[in-house]
Amino acid sequence: MIHSIRGLLTGARRSRHTTPKIKYVRALAAVLFAGATLSVLFLGPLQWWSPFSASTFSSVAAACDLTRGQWVRDPAARPYYTNATCAFIEGYQNCMKHGKPSMEFLRWRWQPDGGELERFDAARFFGVVRGRSILFVGDSLASSHVRSLLCALSQVESPSRSRSEGFEYWRFPAHAFTVAFFWTPFQVRWRLTRGPPEAVGPDLQGEVFAGPSDLHVNEPDERWMPAAKDHDYVVLSASHWFERPAVYYSGGRVVGCHGCGMANVTALKPQ
Repeated sequence: MIHSIRGLLTGARRSRHTTPKIKYVRALAAVLFAGATLSVLFLGPLQWWSPFSASTFSSVAAACDLTRGQWVRDPAARPYYTNATCAFIEGYQNCMKHGKPSMEFLRWRWQPDGGELERFDAARFFGVVRGRSILFVGDSLASSHVRSLLCALSQVESPSRSRSEGFEYWRFPAHAFTVAFFWTPFQVRWRLTRGPPEAVGPDLQGEVFAGPSDLHVNEPDERWMPAAKDHDYVVLSASHWFERPAVYYSGGRVVGCHGCGMANVTALKPQ
């Protein structure tokens, strides 16, 4: 993350450009997972939520910070899914196909500091999110989050898939639940400084590597932001793309750049 840009991004949350749209987003969530395990879903900067039993969660919530802990080996762990049982794993993500010698890499679990975490229960999760939808916004990390969740949930119900205007949707009609995904390396408005307009999906991400990019740090990306109000949960993933060459704008004015080679522009270095 660019240290000098952090304040600009924080200020953007209070910008008059973003407030009318962000207020409709009911929650900000993140998914903690590794390999073939989906451990916990949490939303909001202060309020925790889990697809596990309320009594179990409330008993450890005060003393157990689920974001702090470590991955520990668990020889008795059972994978939620494998390459053979999940149809949503892309070919390049198929570890067994590409020579992984065993399933031992799946025998790990997240151990929070000072607490215990139950195994993810897809049926219970569906019971909590019935009638709702979740939107993931980000790059390959977000895509992996989506597929991890889909693989876990598909053991109970297989979803239908559709695409529209850069979005992908997976719908679980029996549980009235929808998972959506929008690929983007940044959550703010951006375009390549030189070359064609910004990419609209992972198939065009090669254009992004050409860089540098123009980043308007106080303006949301209008390709996905208006859709946020239509979802109950929004999961954002970003940071490392800000270390790539870029020209930073705030209020339409250039405020700095990183690796752009422009004269008379403040150079910003990665933290």
